[in-house]
Amino acid sequence: MPWLGHLTHTGPLTIGEAALHLDRAQSVVSEIVDGLMRRGLLMRDRDPADRRRTLVWLTPAGIEAMRRDAEVLSHDALAAAIARMTDTDRTALLAGAAALLGAAPSAGWTRSVVERQRSARCELVHGRRALRQLPGRYPAH
Repeated sequence: MPWLGHLTHTGPLTIGEAALHLDRAQSVVSEIVDGLMRRGLLMRDRDPADRRRTLVWLTPAGIEAMRRDAEVLSHDALAAAIARMTDTDRTALLAGAAALLGAAPSAGWTRSVVERQRSARCELVHGRRALRQLPGRYPAH
């Protein structure tokens, strides 16, 4: 979902602006937008500041898709898998997780996971801030 991530970072864009940002032909970007619109992830709307311009932005479903994409693990999938485990397996999982977390700082990977999550959250927050500066009907969360 790099395209949705880019919009989350920049805020609403015209097809031409997106084409410049992504170094793609406008026709290619327009096809991508059409596909994402059919999936319910993007919408087109008139720019409230200049009615001649049409902006592309995330729908509520697109914002939710970006939120889920920012998760390292799907909470729903993880909860469903744990619910299907036996008590013995859940106990073993907890013991293993405790051992993993105890070893993680010395392994050096904890920071990269935390940084990826923080970066994804910052992109969502930055996109929301950009929206607050625009008058109009764009969902800010």
